[in-house]
Amino acid sequence: MEAAINRSVFKLFGLMPIVAAPSGGALWKPLLNITYSLCLISFLLAQQVMIYLIHLEQDFAGLFISTIMLLTSVIILAQALLSAKGLQLLLDELAEIELSTQPSRLAAGTGGATRYSAMFYATYLVGVLRGIYRTVLMVSLNMRTVWIALQLLVPSLIILARINQQIHLMELFAGQLERLVDELASLFDDDQGHDGQLMSGDEATRYRVGSSMQRIEHIFGRLQKCLILFNDLFGWSTAALVVFAFVNITFQFRTPMKPLPVYGIGGIFRCWLKPE
Repeated sequence: MEAAINRSVFKLFGLMPIVAAPSGGALWKPLLNITYSLCLISFLLAQQVMIYLIHLEQDFAGLFISTIMLLTSVIILAQALLSAKGLQLLLDELAEIELSTQPSRLAAGTGGATRYSAMFYATYLVGVLRGIYRTVLMVSLNMRTVWIALQLLVPSLIILARINQQIHLMELFAGQLERLVDELASLFDDDQGHDGQLMSGDEATRYRVGSSMQRIEHIFGRLQKCLILFNDLFGWSTAALVVFAFVNITFQFRTPMKPLPVYGIGGIFRCWLKPE
């Protein structure tokens, strides 16, 4: 249930195909995925044109940050669209690796994997609260209308979801590596003495240790290939996110910010309730 909800969030923001489209399947499924992603990209581009046309000339910092944020979202969606099959291959491979390591983990009494960590949900919480605060602030200071401020939440949520998607995948990698380390530690604790030599020199013990080492080496090789694939799938997105963070921080500290007036929070409600 938890995994289904979080994957639905990724699908909603165009970071995963909304319907599975296996090779040789129905043609409408990949077409639907492509159409949905192109609709999101078109919405962001139209939003950029609208902001450019109505933006105040003196608010160059806001225009520049909004432009970088929208372009970052477009790059994220474009890469997610082009790498949809690769992402599915990566998820399938990680799932197979997890199944191959699960029996040994259960035997060691460490239980199942934690699918989504506290950091994953904390990132969502902080990002959403920050987005709400910025929306209220912009409307209260009459820097944006309510409608435009709400639209600007969409690219920020896409960026937030992409960051969390990368966090989740890296936590899966870390979890698999941790299992391999635990298995190695358990293997040598059971069969190795204080001098670093096998406690039992019989052929069966050597065969069992050798087989375990080969299996761990094989899984590590698969994880290494998955990590290379991960870099290919998220390279453009990561570069765009770094540029966006740099620009955002630079303008935040170099551009003076107007203080939020005492009546600012009430101003947004008056704006919403104001008759046409």
